[in-house]
Amino acid sequence: MYENNSLTTNIESWFIPFDILNTLWLFLVIIFASILLIIIIFDKTCHTVPMILVANLCLAELLITIDVFWMVVFTLQNDLKRQQYEDLFCIFRGYMGYVICFTKNYSYFLQAISQVSEK
Repeated sequence: MYENNSLTTNIESWFIPFDILNTLWLFLVIIFASILLIIIIFDKTCHTVPMILVANLCLAELLITIDVFWMVVFTLQNDLKRQQYEDLFCIFRGYMGYVICFTKNYSYFLQAISQVSEK
């Protein structure tokens, strides 16, 4: 059938601008989350339990954004080449999406438990 697991597909004209915008917004989220984490790590006044919980959520958000950024860059490359191709890391990226989503939900759970225990 297809030796290199590649197919030529119809790519709509609006796919590429949306891929570029998605890449731009994800890059801004990565920068913003990194800045927040750096502030929390190096500012001694931020070393409290609520701020550590915020840092935990920020780290989970950073990881999921990096994973989605990796997917969007791969999608943009395929859209520019007008092909449908699954690389070796496709399944790994999907798995990491589920794992990081669990981590993010666990961060929300920790914040909820912290709020309940304070009252």
